[in-house]
Amino acid sequence: MRMMIMIGLLLVLSAPTLRGETIDYVITGTGSGFIGGTTFSGAHFIITLTADTNIGSSITGTWTIFTAPVSAATLEIGNFPLTNIALIPTLAVFSNQGSQVVGLNRFVGGDLITLSDPAFANYDLDTSIGPIFDPQPGAIFQFTNLATDLGSVTMTQVVDAYFQAFLGGIGGSVEEFLRGDGNGDGSINVADAIAILLGLFGQGSFPILCMDATDVNDDGTGDLADAVYLLSALFNSSASAIPEPSASCGVDPTDTDSLDCAAGPCVP
Repeated sequence: MRMMIMIGLLLVLSAPTLRGETIDYVITGTGSGFIGGTTFSGAHFIITLTADTNIGSSITGTWTIFTAPVSAATLEIGNFPLTNIALIPTLAVFSNQGSQVVGLNRFVGGDLITLSDPAFANYDLDTSIGPIFDPQPGAIFQFTNLATDLGSVTMTQVVDAYFQAFLGGIGGSVEEFLRGDGNGDGSINVADAIAILLGLFGQGSFPILCMDATDVNDDGTGDLADAVYLLSALFNSSASAIPEPSASCGVDPTDTDSLDCAAGPCVP
């Protein structure tokens, strides 16, 4: 009996600190499948999941698995409108540190999607992280019949997925971003100009999550001029530099517009 009490005390002392703060997890990627009987192919999707940092853990052998039950979830795919994801059966974000995997699962039906990266080896779900990229996410064969307001969703293929977590929720009172980082990968290059163009003309194939970041010329609007400005700054040595914050994450020093930043690699 005394031994059991000691073991229980050790488990409590070794458990993660419980802060009870809101945390949002965002999984994005390119998928194919069908929603409510309508097929989609090569469409950009955004899964947004809200939980809190009051996260428990279970231990299986030498592996520590953290789980965060989801309290709200939305899905956006291509040109389909934003839709709510049903929370029954229970959805949860999990982190399996031993296998360096983070993913989304449901109590009945197993893992919907998993991303693998060494960065997840010490990640316990209660802090900000990302974006973490996985070109070939796993467990997609189980992404079937996910109930949403638009009908059942099945994804038969997913590639080029990202995982991000935002402690305190997405879009706090102070928004930090990296101007010019159109695709939200934390760097500024040609791929960002392509992301801006896809956001403008790709008919929903690449929704822009941070409009502040795509306002490259800082004129308060998002348009073709931003992609042109970015390419000029990258390849024309005499061109004007990208206005701050562009050297590192920061707040907008000229924040007089209505542009916002729903997600990105910069977290205050």
